[in-house]
Amino acid sequence: MRGHVYQRGKTWTYVIDLPRDPVTGKRRQKSKGGFKTEKEAWAACRNEIARIEKGQNVQDENMLYRDFLGIWLEEYAKSKLKPTVYETNKQIIEKRIVPELGNLKLRELTPLRIQRFYNKLLGTYSPDYVKTIHSVVS
Repeated sequence: MRGHVYQRGKTWTYVIDLPRDPVTGKRRQKSKGGFKTEKEAWAACRNEIARIEKGQNVQDENMLYRDFLGIWLEEYAKSKLKPTVYETNKQIIEKRIVPELGNLKLRELTPLRIQRFYNKLLGTYSPDYVKTIHSVVS
């Protein structure tokens, strides 16, 4: 992972090249500015790269929840879950979660929205099925 700094007016900014978006394949970058010196910007850049490489809080705030769920299915669920559980989770995601929450950005996914989603489901489905959906959402 690479980064660079540049002066922007009187302050310094760092830019980090992130891995390509797994869904679209588009280039992604993360930047942050407002550093008083070039040295401060480089230090912050190195710290952020180290944090990203450790996997801490790597979340694209503009990513849609459906895209995140697709990545979760392929990167985690496929290798960690039994095939029948994987298929059940995939069906729940495709038929229940994505139609209601899939077009929300990750940052827009709040506890209140999720609770309203569960309340809507409880009007149609059994509490046990809603618990199963909750296990996939969480």
